[in-house]
Amino acid sequence: MSKEKVSLFLVCYNQENYIGEAVRSALKQTYSPLEVVISDDHSRDRTFCRASDEVRAYSGPHSVSVHRNGSNLGMCANFNQVMNMTSGSIVVGMDGDDIADPDYVKRMVAAFEDAPDGMGVGLGFQKVDAESRPVGSPFLRSPERWILSDWKAKGNLLTGGPARAYRRSVMDFFGPLMDDAQTIDSTMVLRCLMLGGFIKGGRSRWTIESTEQMQLWEEVLPESTGVRYSINTSRTFL
Repeated sequence: MSKEKVSLFLVCYNQENYIGEAVRSALKQTYSPLEVVISDDHSRDRTFCRASDEVRAYSGPHSVSVHRNGSNLGMCANFNQVMNMTSGSIVVGMDGDDIADPDYVKRMVAAFEDAPDGMGVGLGFQKVDAESRPVGSPFLRSPERWILSDWKAKGNLLTGGPARAYRRSVMDFFGPLMDDAQTIDSTMVLRCLMLGGFIKGGRSRWTIESTEQMQLWEEVLPESTGVRYSINTSRTFL
């Protein structure tokens, strides 16, 4: 049986001190067939040059491309663009200051295979400092089961931003995020909830209940375009 084509995107902006390690970790992924797409949002430093150097030196099996925006688009517009540049049925994300374990993509795909109706995956991660040394305890995703009504009750689900993957069908259904949205992560989790659920490492984490589903859709739909929530950034080991 043929394996599912997966895309790994890496978005970056003014991260010249970390981008080399981030790109190398993306290119060392053990999953194949893999498409790696790097999108620099018009960095003012040498981020794009260093990413391009890593790509030129690569001779492995993955399909790799690196792109620099003609102007600074902003976080959400850059996300929309890189999603359009990928072609895999599963899209895995990284930032320019992340370091991915070689099996990062493979674990994402395994989680989707364990829960075929899941629309998104979130794995644990470890914060690191500028020298890649661990800071604090790992963020381990809880196996607790939440449903769409929890979003309405809590107003947000605190899940941590890094180590995320989505089925392409989520973006196909909802379309791009608003360019001026304040965050990507919470909006995409909500979209996954509305379409079928969010997975924690192979276990169903959030799923939709059929009762009153359409009523909840009507109440949360405006938020699925991404118009609020706060930004939380950190360097992480995935």
